Amino acid sequence: MFQNICMPAMIYFILAIISIIYSFLNKVSITVTIIHLIFALLWSGFLAWLCSKGFSLLSWFLLLLPFILIILFLFVFVEYLDKLKGSGS
Repeated sequence: MFQNICMPAMIYFILAIISIIYSFLNKVSITVTIIHLIFALLWSGFLAWLCSKGFSLLSWFLLLLPFILIILFLFVFVEYLDKLKGSGS
């Protein structure tokens, strides 16, 4: 099964399984855990499907998009705090 899956889908699936195990160990609702597992399977399948259709770059982008957005928002937030600090003096 994992031999035919592309790297972005595999990375996402592994991160999702780690997150699901963490949720389970922290006694998160079993319903939430099952929904998370279903979503992880669907999203991994979607990323693998994109790769199989020749859109592996898009698959990588979708995998990395949350991290890119977090970094972007952090930079914007730091700039905002710097402006607040500068105008408060």
